Amino acid sequence: MLTRTRWLFLALLVAACDAQNDGLQKVERIQLILSGWASMDIEVNISGEGRYTINHGVSSAQAVSGSFVISPQKFADLANLLKPFQSRSVPLTKSSIDRLMTWTCPKPSTRINDAGAFYVQWTGPRLNNYYYADFGCDANKMKARNAELRAIMRSLPVPTL
Repeated sequence: MLTRTRWLFLALLVAACDAQNDGLQKVERIQLILSGWASMDIEVNISGEGRYTINHGVSSAQAVSGSFVISPQKFADLANLLKPFQSRSVPLTKSSIDRLMTWTCPKPSTRINDAGAFYVQWTGPRLNNYYYADFGCDANKMKARNAELRAIMRSLPVPTL
C-alpha cells in the first residue's frame, strides 16, 4: 500500500517526466517562413486553422494572403516532419535573435548569395523555439535538407511560389 508521501513522490515524478517531454510534444502553433526573391509566411495552430502570406515582390501591395484549414492529424503530421529540425532548435530570446542577425556561414563553407532561407518557430506551453537554415550556406552539401524543407512548405494547402 502506498503512503501519502509515496503518492506525492510518484505524482511529482510523473509531473517531472511530463515537463521533460513538453518541448517536443506540446506544440500548439507552428510558423514557417520561406524567404528569397519571393517569400511565404505560413502559420497554423493545433486545431488546424492556418493563414498565409505570399509576396512575389518587394512591395506589400504585391502580397497575397489567405487562410486554410487542415485536420488536427495533418497538424500532427507536420509537427512530425519538422521534429528533426525541432531537436536542433534554439529558444527564442533577444540574445538568440541577436546571434541570428549577425550569423554568417562558418569558414570554409561555400556561400551562394540570394539563395533564400527557411525559418520555423514552434510555440506551446513553456515552448518558444526556432530553427533557421540559410540555403546559400554550403548549398551543395545541404541540398537534401534544403529540398526537404521546401517540400514541407509545398505540403501545405496554400498557393505555391
